[in-house]
Amino acid sequence: MITKKRIIYLLFWLIVVGVLSLLSAKGLFYPGYFESHDGIIHAMRQAHFNYALQHGQFPVRWLSTAMAGFGSPVLLFNWSLPYYLASALYLLGLSIEASLEVVLGASLLLSGVFCFLLVRQLTSNNLAGVIAGVLYVWAPYHMTDVYIRGALGETVAFVFLPLQLWLVTLTTKNIRYTSLLIVIQSIVWLLFFLTHNLIALFAIGLYVGFTVWLGKTGKLPRSFIKIQLLSLLLGLLLSAFFWLPAIVETQYIRYQQGYGEIFKQFPSISQLLFSPWKYAYAHPDAPQVSMSFRIGIVHISLFLLSILYVLYALVRKKFQHIRLIVFFMLVVLVSFFFSSNLSKGLYALLPQARIIGFPWRFLTFTTFALSVLAGLVFAKVQKLKALLFLLIIGSIFFSYWNFAKVVSYAYSATDQEYFSTIRTNIGFMPDTEFLPPNVNFPQMIERYGLSESHQFLESEAVSLLQITQLERSAVNVQATVVAQENTTVTIQQFAFPGWQVVVDGSEVQLVDHKYGLINFSVNRGMHTINARFVNTPIRRFANAISLVTAGILGIIVVRFLLQKKRERLD
Repeated sequence: MITKKRIIYLLFWLIVVGVLSLLSAKGLFYPGYFESHDGIIHAMRQAHFNYALQHGQFPVRWLSTAMAGFGSPVLLFNWSLPYYLASALYLLGLSIEASLEVVLGASLLLSGVFCFLLVRQLTSNNLAGVIAGVLYVWAPYHMTDVYIRGALGETVAFVFLPLQLWLVTLTTKNIRYTSLLIVIQSIVWLLFFLTHNLIALFAIGLYVGFTVWLGKTGKLPRSFIKIQLLSLLLGLLLSAFFWLPAIVETQYIRYQQGYGEIFKQFPSISQLLFSPWKYAYAHPDAPQVSMSFRIGIVHISLFLLSILYVLYALVRKKFQHIRLIVFFMLVVLVSFFFSSNLSKGLYALLPQARIIGFPWRFLTFTTFALSVLAGLVFAKVQKLKALLFLLIIGSIFFSYWNFAKVVSYAYSATDQEYFSTIRTNIGFMPDTEFLPPNVNFPQMIERYGLSESHQFLESEAVSLLQITQLERSAVNVQATVVAQENTTVTIQQFAFPGWQVVVDGSEVQLVDHKYGLINFSVNRGMHTINARFVNTPIRRFANAISLVTAGILGIIVVRFLLQKKRERLD
Protein backbone atom coordinates (compact mmCIF):
# COMPACT_ATOMS: atom_id res chain seq x y z
CA MET A 1 0.00 0.00 0.00
CA ILE A 2 1.28 3.46 -0.94
CA THR A 3 1.32 5.74 2.10
CA LYS A 4 2.30 9.38 2.52
CA LYS A 5 5.33 8.30 4.54
CA ARG A 6 6.56 5.99 1.76
CA ILE A 7 6.13 8.73 -0.84
CA ILE A 8 8.16 11.19 1.27
CA TYR A 9 10.82 8.53 1.82
CA LEU A 10 11.05 7.88 -1.94
CA LEU A 11 11.23 11.61 -2.69
CA PHE A 12 14.10 11.93 -0.22
CA TRP A 13 16.14 9.28 -2.03
CA LEU A 14 15.23 10.73 -5.43
CA ILE A 15 16.61 14.07 -4.25
CA VAL A 16 19.78 12.35 -3.00
CA VAL A 17 20.46 10.56 -6.27
CA GLY A 18 19.39 13.66 -8.22
CA VAL A 19 21.87 15.92 -6.43
CA LEU A 20 24.70 13.39 -6.75
CA SER A 21 23.90 13.02 -10.46
CA LEU A 22 23.65 16.75 -11.13
CA LEU A 23 27.12 17.28 -9.68
CA SER A 24 28.42 15.56 -12.82
CA ALA A 25 26.94 18.46 -14.83
CA LYS A 26 29.09 21.01 -12.99
CA GLY A 27 31.17 21.61 -16.10
CA LEU A 28 28.04 22.75 -17.95
CA PHE A 29 27.14 25.47 -15.45
CA TYR A 30 29.70 28.01 -16.64
CA PRO A 31 28.76 30.75 -19.16
CA GLY A 32 29.24 29.97 -22.83
CA TYR A 33 29.93 26.71 -24.57
CA PHE A 34 32.95 24.44 -25.01
CA GLU A 35 34.92 22.68 -27.71
CA SER A 36 34.18 18.98 -28.20
CA HIS A 37 34.14 16.53 -31.09
CA ASP A 38 30.53 17.16 -32.13
CA GLY A 39 29.33 19.94 -29.85
CA ILE A 40 29.69 22.79 -32.32
CA ILE A 41 28.25 20.63 -35.10
CA HIS A 42 25.15 20.09 -32.95
CA ALA A 43 24.90 23.81 -32.22
CA MET A 44 25.01 24.62 -35.94
CA ARG A 45 22.54 21.86 -36.73
CA GLN A 46 20.29 23.17 -33.96
CA ALA A 47 20.27 26.61 -35.59
CA HIS A 48 19.19 25.12 -38.93
CA PHE A 49 16.66 22.91 -37.12
CA ASN A 50 15.11 25.93 -35.38
CA TYR A 51 14.79 27.67 -38.76
CA ALA A 52 13.02 24.66 -40.30
CA LEU A 53 10.69 24.26 -37.32
CA GLN A 54 9.81 27.96 -37.26
CA HIS A 55 8.83 27.73 -40.93
CA GLY A 56 6.23 25.09 -40.13
CA GLN A 57 8.07 21.91 -41.07
CA PHE A 58 6.98 19.03 -38.82
CA PRO A 59 8.40 16.55 -38.45
CA VAL A 60 11.63 18.22 -39.49
CA ARG A 61 13.24 16.15 -42.24
CA TRP A 62 15.00 18.61 -44.51
CA LEU A 63 17.43 21.30 -43.32
CA SER A 64 17.38 23.64 -46.31
CA THR A 65 20.06 25.97 -44.97
CA ALA A 66 22.53 23.25 -43.92
CA MET A 67 25.33 21.67 -45.96
CA ALA A 68 26.72 24.99 -47.18
CA GLY A 69 23.18 26.18 -47.91
CA PHE A 70 22.42 23.38 -50.38
CA GLY A 71 20.22 21.45 -47.95
CA SER A 72 20.62 18.23 -46.02
CA PRO A 73 18.33 15.24 -45.37
CA VAL A 74 20.21 14.54 -42.13
CA LEU A 75 17.06 14.25 -40.01
CA LEU A 76 15.58 11.66 -42.32
CA PHE A 77 18.33 9.32 -41.11
CA ASN A 78 19.54 10.78 -37.83
CA TRP A 79 17.82 11.13 -34.47
CA SER A 80 15.97 14.36 -33.69
CA LEU A 81 14.37 14.30 -30.20
CA PRO A 82 17.24 16.19 -28.49
CA TYR A 83 16.85 18.96 -31.09
CA TYR A 84 13.11 19.21 -30.41
CA LEU A 85 13.83 19.48 -26.68
CA ALA A 86 16.45 22.17 -27.27
CA SER A 87 14.07 24.02 -29.64
CA ALA A 88 11.44 24.15 -26.90
CA LEU A 89 13.99 25.72 -24.56
CA TYR A 90 15.06 28.09 -27.35
CA LEU A 91 11.46 29.26 -27.75
CA LEU A 92 11.40 29.95 -24.01
CA GLY A 93 14.25 32.40 -24.48
CA LEU A 94 17.44 30.39 -23.98
CA SER A 95 20.28 30.63 -26.45
CA ILE A 96 21.24 27.66 -28.62
CA GLU A 97 24.26 26.97 -26.42
CA ALA A 98 22.27 27.15 -23.19
CA SER A 99 19.48 25.00 -24.64
CA LEU A 100 21.87 22.21 -25.56
CA GLU A 101 23.63 22.36 -22.20
CA VAL A 102 20.31 22.12 -20.35
CA VAL A 103 19.41 19.04 -22.41
CA LEU A 104 22.78 17.46 -21.55
CA GLY A 105 22.41 18.32 -17.86
CA ALA A 106 18.84 17.03 -17.69
CA SER A 107 19.96 13.79 -19.34
CA LEU A 108 22.60 13.25 -16.67
CA LEU A 109 19.99 13.83 -13.98
CA LEU A 110 17.36 11.53 -15.49
CA SER A 111 19.79 8.72 -16.30
CA GLY A 112 20.78 8.61 -12.63
CA VAL A 113 17.18 8.77 -11.43
CA PHE A 114 15.93 5.97 -13.70
CA CYS A 115 18.88 3.72 -12.90
CA PHE A 116 18.08 4.28 -9.21
CA LEU A 117 14.42 3.39 -9.77
CA LEU A 118 15.33 0.24 -11.71
CA VAL A 119 17.71 -1.16 -9.09
CA ARG A 120 15.43 -0.09 -6.25
CA GLN A 121 12.60 -2.00 -7.92
CA LEU A 122 14.80 -5.08 -8.37
CA THR A 123 16.25 -5.07 -4.84
CA SER A 124 13.82 -3.06 -2.66
CA ASN A 125 16.95 -1.29 -1.43
CA ASN A 126 17.37 2.49 -1.72
CA LEU A 127 21.12 2.49 -1.04
CA ALA A 128 21.67 -0.07 -3.80
CA GLY A 129 19.66 2.14 -6.16
CA VAL A 130 21.74 5.21 -5.29
CA ILE A 131 25.00 3.33 -5.89
CA ALA A 132 23.79 2.11 -9.30
CA GLY A 133 22.52 5.55 -10.31
CA VAL A 134 25.69 7.39 -9.29
CA LEU A 135 27.96 4.80 -10.94
CA TYR A 136 25.92 5.07 -14.14
CA VAL A 137 26.08 8.85 -14.31
CA TRP A 138 29.73 9.25 -13.30
CA ALA A 139 31.12 6.43 -15.46
CA PRO A 140 34.16 7.64 -17.44
CA TYR A 141 32.58 6.76 -20.78
CA HIS A 142 29.47 8.75 -19.84
CA MET A 143 31.69 11.75 -19.05
CA THR A 144 33.53 11.20 -22.34
CA ASP A 145 30.24 11.42 -24.23
CA VAL A 146 29.41 14.74 -22.56
CA TYR A 147 32.68 16.63 -22.18
CA ILE A 148 34.97 15.20 -24.86
CA ARG A 149 32.74 13.90 -27.63
CA GLY A 150 29.83 16.30 -27.13
CA ALA A 151 27.67 13.35 -28.22
CA LEU A 152 24.22 14.86 -27.73
CA GLY A 153 22.12 11.90 -28.90
CA GLU A 154 24.18 9.25 -27.13
CA THR A 155 24.14 11.23 -23.88
CA VAL A 156 20.35 11.48 -23.94
CA ALA A 157 20.14 7.78 -24.88
CA PHE A 158 21.65 6.93 -21.48
CA VAL A 159 18.25 7.85 -20.02
CA PHE A 160 16.35 5.13 -21.88
CA LEU A 161 18.27 1.95 -21.00
CA PRO A 162 17.28 2.00 -17.30
CA LEU A 163 13.88 3.55 -18.06
CA GLN A 164 12.81 0.72 -20.36
CA LEU A 165 13.95 -2.04 -18.00
CA TRP A 166 12.30 -0.27 -15.06
CA LEU A 167 9.01 -0.26 -16.96
CA VAL A 168 9.46 -3.98 -17.62
CA THR A 169 9.79 -4.64 -13.88
CA LEU A 170 6.69 -2.56 -13.14
CA THR A 171 4.53 -4.89 -15.24
CA THR A 172 5.44 -7.77 -12.91
CA LYS A 173 3.77 -6.08 -9.93
CA ASN A 174 1.07 -3.87 -11.45
CA ILE A 175 -1.20 -6.28 -13.34
CA ARG A 176 -4.16 -3.90 -13.09
CA TYR A 177 -2.22 -1.26 -15.02
CA THR A 178 -0.80 -3.56 -17.71
CA SER A 179 -2.62 -1.93 -20.63
CA LEU A 180 -1.48 1.54 -19.56
CA LEU A 181 2.10 0.32 -19.16
CA ILE A 182 1.99 -1.14 -22.68
CA VAL A 183 1.12 2.32 -24.01
CA ILE A 184 3.84 4.00 -21.94
CA GLN A 185 6.47 1.48 -23.02
CA SER A 186 5.50 1.91 -26.68
CA ILE A 187 5.85 5.68 -26.40
CA VAL A 188 9.20 5.29 -24.64
CA TRP A 189 10.41 3.11 -27.52
CA LEU A 190 9.34 5.87 -29.92
CA LEU A 191 11.29 8.45 -27.92
CA PHE A 192 14.29 6.12 -27.70
CA PHE A 193 14.47 5.66 -31.48
CA LEU A 194 14.10 9.42 -31.98
CA THR A 195 16.93 9.99 -29.48
CA HIS A 196 19.53 7.64 -30.96
CA ASN A 197 18.35 5.07 -33.48
CA LEU A 198 21.54 2.98 -33.36
CA ILE A 199 21.67 2.67 -29.57
CA ALA A 200 17.93 1.92 -29.54
CA LEU A 201 18.37 -0.76 -32.21
CA PHE A 202 20.98 -2.64 -30.18
CA ALA A 203 19.01 -2.03 -26.98
CA ILE A 204 16.29 -4.30 -28.37
CA GLY A 205 18.59 -7.24 -27.65
CA LEU A 206 19.06 -6.10 -24.04
CA TYR A 207 15.31 -5.55 -23.62
CA VAL A 208 14.31 -8.94 -25.03
CA GLY A 209 17.07 -10.73 -23.12
CA PHE A 210 16.08 -9.10 -19.83
CA THR A 211 12.40 -9.86 -20.43
CA VAL A 212 12.98 -13.54 -21.22
CA TRP A 213 15.50 -13.96 -18.38
CA LEU A 214 13.19 -12.29 -15.87
CA GLY A 215 10.19 -14.24 -17.11
CA LYS A 216 11.87 -17.65 -17.05
CA THR A 217 13.99 -17.35 -13.89
CA GLY A 218 11.26 -15.51 -12.01
CA LYS A 219 8.67 -18.09 -13.08
CA LEU A 220 6.35 -15.36 -14.29
CA PRO A 221 3.26 -16.17 -16.39
CA ARG A 222 3.86 -16.63 -20.11
CA SER A 223 1.72 -13.56 -20.76
CA PHE A 224 4.48 -11.41 -19.21
CA ILE A 225 6.86 -12.05 -22.11
CA LYS A 226 4.06 -11.60 -24.64
CA ILE A 227 3.16 -8.22 -23.12
CA GLN A 228 6.75 -6.99 -23.40
CA LEU A 229 7.06 -8.16 -27.00
CA LEU A 230 3.74 -6.45 -27.81
CA SER A 231 5.04 -3.20 -26.31
CA LEU A 232 8.18 -3.47 -28.43
CA LEU A 233 6.18 -4.19 -31.59
CA LEU A 234 3.85 -1.24 -30.99
CA GLY A 235 6.86 0.98 -30.29
CA LEU A 236 8.47 -0.06 -33.57
CA LEU A 237 5.24 0.58 -35.48
CA LEU A 238 4.75 3.92 -33.73
CA SER A 239 8.24 5.03 -34.78
CA ALA A 240 7.93 3.63 -38.34
CA PHE A 241 7.57 7.16 -39.75
CA PHE A 242 11.25 7.61 -38.85
CA TRP A 243 13.09 4.32 -39.29
CA LEU A 244 11.28 2.87 -42.32
CA PRO A 245 12.07 5.74 -44.75
CA ALA A 246 15.58 5.89 -43.28
CA ILE A 247 16.20 2.26 -44.27
CA VAL A 248 14.68 2.55 -47.75
CA GLU A 249 16.23 5.91 -48.68
CA THR A 250 19.76 5.28 -47.39
CA GLN A 251 20.66 4.39 -50.97
CA TYR A 252 20.48 8.09 -51.87
CA ILE A 253 23.28 9.19 -49.52
CA ARG A 254 26.92 8.29 -49.04
CA TYR A 255 26.66 7.27 -45.37
CA GLN A 256 27.60 3.62 -45.95
CA GLN A 257 30.81 4.66 -47.68
CA GLY A 258 32.31 5.35 -44.24
CA TYR A 259 31.74 1.82 -42.90
CA GLY A 260 35.28 0.71 -43.77
CA GLU A 261 36.70 3.08 -41.15
CA ILE A 262 35.23 0.93 -38.38
CA PHE A 263 38.29 -1.34 -38.42
CA LYS A 264 40.38 1.56 -37.14
CA GLN A 265 38.08 1.99 -34.14
CA PHE A 266 38.73 -1.09 -32.01
CA PRO A 267 40.25 -0.34 -28.58
CA SER A 268 42.52 -2.97 -27.08
CA ILE A 269 41.64 -4.65 -23.79
CA SER A 270 44.34 -2.60 -22.05
CA GLN A 271 42.80 0.63 -23.40
CA LEU A 272 39.40 -0.37 -22.05
CA LEU A 273 40.88 -1.16 -18.65
CA PHE A 274 43.01 1.97 -18.55
CA SER A 275 43.89 4.75 -20.98
CA PRO A 276 44.98 8.33 -20.15
CA TRP A 277 42.21 10.87 -19.75
CA LYS A 278 42.66 13.73 -22.22
CA TYR A 279 40.98 15.72 -24.94
CA ALA A 280 41.63 13.99 -28.26
CA TYR A 281 39.75 12.33 -31.06
CA ALA A 282 39.05 8.60 -31.15
CA HIS A 283 42.17 6.88 -32.50
CA PRO A 284 42.42 3.54 -30.70
CA ASP A 285 44.97 2.44 -33.29
CA ALA A 286 47.22 5.31 -32.09
CA PRO A 287 46.80 5.39 -28.27
CA GLN A 288 49.26 8.22 -27.74
CA VAL A 289 46.96 10.65 -29.60
CA SER A 290 43.58 9.13 -28.72
CA MET A 291 40.84 9.93 -26.25
CA SER A 292 40.33 7.57 -23.32
CA PHE A 293 38.21 4.42 -23.56
CA ARG A 294 38.57 3.46 -19.90
CA ILE A 295 35.68 1.73 -18.18
CA GLY A 296 36.69 3.04 -14.76
CA ILE A 297 38.63 1.68 -11.80
CA VAL A 298 35.62 1.70 -9.46
CA HIS A 299 33.43 -0.13 -11.98
CA ILE A 300 36.13 -2.75 -12.64
CA SER A 301 36.80 -3.27 -8.92
CA LEU A 302 33.11 -3.79 -8.17
CA PHE A 303 32.83 -6.19 -11.10
CA LEU A 304 35.65 -8.31 -9.69
CA LEU A 305 33.92 -8.33 -6.30
CA SER A 306 30.72 -9.39 -8.06
CA ILE A 307 32.53 -12.39 -9.54
CA LEU A 308 33.66 -13.38 -6.05
CA TYR A 309 30.10 -13.10 -4.78
CA VAL A 310 28.79 -15.30 -7.61
CA LEU A 311 31.42 -17.95 -6.85
CA TYR A 312 30.46 -17.80 -3.18
CA ALA A 313 26.76 -18.16 -4.03
CA LEU A 314 27.46 -21.11 -6.32
CA VAL A 315 29.42 -22.88 -3.60
CA ARG A 316 26.58 -22.26 -1.14
CA LYS A 317 24.04 -23.26 -3.83
CA LYS A 318 22.17 -19.96 -3.52
CA PHE A 319 21.20 -19.96 -7.19
CA GLN A 320 18.09 -17.84 -6.75
CA HIS A 321 20.22 -15.06 -5.24
CA ILE A 322 22.28 -14.58 -8.39
CA ARG A 323 19.81 -15.01 -11.28
CA LEU A 324 19.77 -11.30 -12.19
CA ILE A 325 23.42 -10.84 -11.25
CA VAL A 326 24.42 -13.49 -13.79
CA PHE A 327 22.30 -11.81 -16.49
CA PHE A 328 23.98 -8.43 -16.08
CA MET A 329 27.39 -10.11 -15.90
CA LEU A 330 26.65 -11.63 -19.30
CA VAL A 331 25.65 -8.18 -20.63
CA VAL A 332 28.97 -6.79 -19.35
CA LEU A 333 30.98 -9.54 -21.03
CA VAL A 334 29.09 -9.42 -24.35
CA SER A 335 29.20 -5.61 -24.64
CA PHE A 336 32.87 -5.58 -23.59
CA PHE A 337 33.61 -8.13 -26.32
CA PHE A 338 31.85 -6.11 -29.02
CA SER A 339 33.62 -2.93 -27.85
CA SER A 340 37.11 -4.40 -28.07
CA ASN A 341 39.46 -5.65 -30.76
CA LEU A 342 38.49 -9.20 -29.75
CA SER A 343 35.40 -8.84 -31.98
CA LYS A 344 37.13 -7.50 -35.08
CA GLY A 345 36.80 -10.83 -36.90
CA LEU A 346 33.09 -10.99 -36.16
CA TYR A 347 32.53 -7.52 -37.65
CA ALA A 348 34.39 -8.71 -40.75
CA LEU A 349 32.00 -11.66 -41.07
CA LEU A 350 28.86 -9.58 -40.32
CA PRO A 351 28.89 -6.37 -42.40
CA GLN A 352 25.45 -5.44 -41.02
CA ALA A 353 26.97 -4.97 -37.55
CA ARG A 354 29.17 -2.18 -38.89
CA ILE A 355 26.20 0.16 -38.81
CA ILE A 356 27.23 0.89 -35.20
CA GLY A 357 30.01 3.05 -36.68
CA PHE A 358 32.25 2.89 -33.61
CA PRO A 359 32.49 -0.46 -31.77
CA TRP A 360 33.29 1.34 -28.51
CA ARG A 361 29.72 2.68 -28.54
CA PHE A 362 28.87 -0.63 -26.86
CA LEU A 363 30.51 0.84 -23.76
CA THR A 364 27.12 2.47 -23.16
CA PHE A 365 25.79 -1.02 -22.43
CA THR A 366 28.91 -2.04 -20.49
CA THR A 367 28.59 1.04 -18.29
CA PHE A 368 24.89 0.42 -17.69
CA ALA A 369 25.28 -3.28 -16.87
CA LEU A 370 28.24 -2.68 -14.53
CA SER A 371 26.27 -0.04 -12.63
CA VAL A 372 23.17 -2.22 -12.20
CA LEU A 373 25.36 -5.18 -11.28
CA ALA A 374 27.07 -3.21 -8.51
CA GLY A 375 23.68 -2.26 -7.06
CA LEU A 376 22.42 -5.84 -7.18
CA VAL A 377 25.47 -7.21 -5.38
CA PHE A 378 25.47 -4.40 -2.81
CA ALA A 379 21.88 -5.30 -1.92
CA LYS A 380 23.10 -8.77 -0.88
CA VAL A 381 25.48 -7.33 1.73
CA GLN A 382 24.24 -7.97 5.26
CA LYS A 383 26.77 -6.16 7.46
CA LEU A 384 28.38 -2.69 7.53
CA LYS A 385 26.05 -1.59 4.73
CA ALA A 386 26.16 2.14 5.54
CA LEU A 387 29.96 2.13 5.76
CA LEU A 388 30.30 0.27 2.47
CA PHE A 389 27.84 2.67 0.83
CA LEU A 390 29.90 5.70 1.89
CA LEU A 391 33.10 3.98 0.78
CA ILE A 392 31.75 3.29 -2.71
CA ILE A 393 30.26 6.77 -3.18
CA GLY A 394 33.49 8.33 -1.89
CA SER A 395 35.54 6.20 -4.30
CA ILE A 396 33.37 7.31 -7.22
CA PHE A 397 33.89 10.99 -6.51
CA PHE A 398 37.58 10.56 -5.68
CA SER A 399 38.26 8.62 -8.89
CA TYR A 400 35.96 10.39 -11.36
CA TRP A 401 35.50 13.97 -10.11
CA ASN A 402 38.00 15.48 -12.55
CA PHE A 403 36.32 13.82 -15.52
CA ALA A 404 33.22 16.01 -15.13
CA LYS A 405 34.73 19.15 -16.58
CA VAL A 406 35.50 20.81 -19.89
CA VAL A 407 38.69 19.11 -21.05
CA SER A 408 39.53 21.32 -24.01
CA TYR A 409 38.71 25.03 -24.00
CA ALA A 410 35.76 27.36 -23.74
CA TYR A 411 34.07 28.37 -26.97
CA SER A 412 31.08 30.60 -27.51
CA ALA A 413 29.21 32.09 -30.46
CA THR A 414 25.91 33.85 -31.06
CA ASP A 415 22.88 32.05 -32.45
CA GLN A 416 23.28 33.84 -35.77
CA GLU A 417 26.95 32.86 -35.98
CA TYR A 418 26.01 29.21 -35.56
CA PHE A 419 23.40 29.59 -38.27
CA SER A 420 25.80 31.17 -40.75
CA THR A 421 28.85 29.04 -39.95
CA ILE A 422 29.21 26.40 -42.64
CA ARG A 423 31.73 23.58 -42.44
CA THR A 424 32.82 22.03 -45.71
CA ASN A 425 35.70 19.74 -44.76
CA ILE A 426 35.06 16.66 -46.93
CA GLY A 427 37.02 14.45 -44.55
CA PHE A 428 34.75 15.32 -41.64
CA MET A 429 31.96 12.77 -41.64
CA PRO A 430 29.16 14.77 -39.92
CA ASP A 431 29.45 17.37 -42.68
CA THR A 432 29.38 15.06 -45.67
CA GLU A 433 27.80 11.72 -44.71
CA PHE A 434 24.40 12.79 -46.05
CA LEU A 435 25.58 14.06 -49.43
CA PRO A 436 24.43 12.39 -52.65
CA PRO A 437 26.86 9.51 -53.31
CA ASN A 438 28.85 10.92 -56.23
CA VAL A 439 29.00 14.63 -55.46
CA ASN A 440 32.44 16.27 -55.45
CA PHE A 441 31.67 18.69 -52.63
CA PRO A 442 34.85 20.84 -52.67
CA GLN A 443 34.52 21.29 -56.42
CA MET A 444 30.87 22.27 -56.02
CA ILE A 445 31.74 24.81 -53.33
CA GLU A 446 34.39 26.28 -55.60
CA ARG A 447 31.79 26.54 -58.37
CA TYR A 448 28.93 28.03 -56.33
CA GLY A 449 30.46 29.44 -53.16
CA LEU A 450 29.03 29.14 -49.64
CA SER A 451 25.47 29.59 -48.43
CA GLU A 452 24.29 33.15 -49.10
CA SER A 453 27.13 34.00 -51.47
CA HIS A 454 25.27 32.50 -54.46
CA GLN A 455 21.93 33.04 -56.17
CA PHE A 456 19.31 30.60 -55.03
CA LEU A 457 17.89 30.22 -58.52
CA GLU A 458 19.95 30.38 -61.70
CA SER A 459 19.97 29.22 -65.32
CA GLU A 460 22.78 27.62 -67.29
CA ALA A 461 23.54 31.12 -68.53
CA VAL A 462 22.59 33.76 -65.95
CA SER A 463 21.80 36.35 -68.64
CA LEU A 464 19.04 34.12 -70.00
CA LEU A 465 16.94 34.23 -66.84
CA GLN A 466 15.38 37.22 -65.10
CA ILE A 467 13.96 36.61 -61.62
CA THR A 468 11.11 39.04 -60.95
CA GLN A 469 9.91 37.47 -57.68
CA LEU A 470 11.45 34.96 -55.27
CA GLU A 471 10.12 33.68 -51.95
CA ARG A 472 11.79 30.93 -49.99
CA SER A 473 11.01 28.95 -46.86
CA ALA A 474 12.50 25.81 -45.34
CA VAL A 475 10.73 23.44 -47.75
CA ASN A 476 9.21 25.70 -50.39
CA VAL A 477 10.51 27.94 -53.18
CA GLN A 478 8.18 30.19 -55.18
CA ALA A 479 9.46 32.31 -58.03
CA THR A 480 8.35 34.22 -61.09
CA VAL A 481 10.95 34.22 -63.86
CA VAL A 482 11.32 35.41 -67.42
CA ALA A 483 13.43 33.20 -69.72
CA GLN A 484 14.91 34.92 -72.77
CA GLU A 485 14.94 31.55 -74.56
CA ASN A 486 14.56 27.85 -73.78
CA THR A 487 16.93 27.11 -70.90
CA THR A 488 17.68 24.94 -67.89
CA VAL A 489 16.95 26.28 -64.42
CA THR A 490 18.82 25.14 -61.33
CA ILE A 491 17.54 25.57 -57.78
CA GLN A 492 20.51 25.32 -55.50
CA GLN A 493 19.20 22.58 -53.25
CA PHE A 494 20.19 18.93 -53.51
CA ALA A 495 17.57 17.02 -55.51
CA PHE A 496 16.85 14.51 -52.77
CA PRO A 497 13.71 12.37 -53.27
CA GLY A 498 10.72 14.41 -52.20
CA TRP A 499 11.52 17.60 -54.08
CA GLN A 500 8.67 18.37 -56.48
CA VAL A 501 8.81 21.19 -59.05
CA VAL A 502 5.65 22.69 -60.57
CA VAL A 503 5.97 25.14 -63.49
CA ASP A 504 2.85 27.08 -64.48
CA GLY A 505 0.67 24.60 -62.58
CA SER A 506 2.14 21.42 -64.07
CA GLU A 507 4.72 19.15 -62.44
CA VAL A 508 7.94 18.85 -64.45
CA GLN A 509 10.53 16.11 -64.53
CA LEU A 510 13.94 16.86 -63.06
CA VAL A 511 16.99 16.43 -65.25
CA ASP A 512 20.44 15.32 -64.15
CA HIS A 513 22.81 17.86 -62.67
CA LYS A 514 26.57 17.48 -62.27
CA TYR A 515 26.38 18.16 -58.53
CA GLY A 516 23.02 16.55 -57.84
CA LEU A 517 21.06 19.83 -57.55
CA ILE A 518 17.42 20.43 -58.52
CA ASN A 519 17.53 20.97 -62.28
CA PHE A 520 14.70 21.34 -64.84
CA SER A 521 13.91 22.88 -68.23
CA VAL A 522 11.66 25.85 -69.06
CA ASN A 523 10.63 27.34 -72.37
CA ARG A 524 11.06 30.94 -73.39
CA GLY A 525 8.70 33.35 -71.64
CA MET A 526 7.34 34.14 -68.17
CA HIS A 527 6.83 31.28 -65.74
CA THR A 528 5.61 30.71 -62.21
CA ILE A 529 7.75 28.15 -60.41
CA ASN A 530 6.84 26.34 -57.19
CA ALA A 531 9.29 23.82 -55.71
CA ARG A 532 8.21 21.91 -52.61
CA PHE A 533 9.74 19.21 -50.44
CA VAL A 534 6.95 16.66 -50.01
CA ASN A 535 6.64 13.13 -48.67
CA THR A 536 7.66 10.26 -50.92
CA PRO A 537 5.43 7.14 -51.13
CA ILE A 538 7.52 5.31 -48.52
CA ARG A 539 7.26 8.28 -46.13
CA ARG A 540 3.49 8.46 -46.59
CA PHE A 541 3.21 4.71 -46.00
CA ALA A 542 5.38 4.93 -42.86
CA ASN A 543 3.40 7.93 -41.61
CA ALA A 544 0.18 5.94 -42.02
CA ILE A 545 1.61 3.04 -40.00
CA SER A 546 2.56 5.39 -37.18
CA LEU A 547 -0.81 7.17 -37.21
CA VAL A 548 -2.77 3.90 -37.13
CA THR A 549 -0.59 2.67 -34.26
CA ALA A 550 -1.14 5.94 -32.39
CA GLY A 551 -4.87 5.42 -32.85
CA ILE A 552 -4.64 1.89 -31.42
CA LEU A 553 -2.73 3.19 -28.40
CA GLY A 554 -5.35 5.90 -27.95
CA ILE A 555 -8.11 3.28 -27.93
CA ILE A 556 -6.19 1.26 -25.31
CA VAL A 557 -5.94 4.34 -23.07
CA VAL A 558 -9.65 5.17 -23.46
CA ARG A 559 -10.65 1.59 -22.62
CA PHE A 560 -8.36 1.64 -19.58
CA LEU A 561 -9.89 4.89 -18.30
CA LEU A 562 -13.44 3.63 -18.86
CA GLN A 563 -12.64 0.40 -17.01
CA LYS A 564 -11.23 2.32 -14.03
CA LYS A 565 -14.30 4.54 -14.01
CA ARG A 566 -16.59 1.50 -13.89
CA GLU A 567 -14.52 0.01 -11.04
CA ARG A 568 -14.93 3.20 -9.02
CA LEU A 569 -18.69 3.21 -9.60
CA ASP A 570 -18.93 -0.44 -8.53
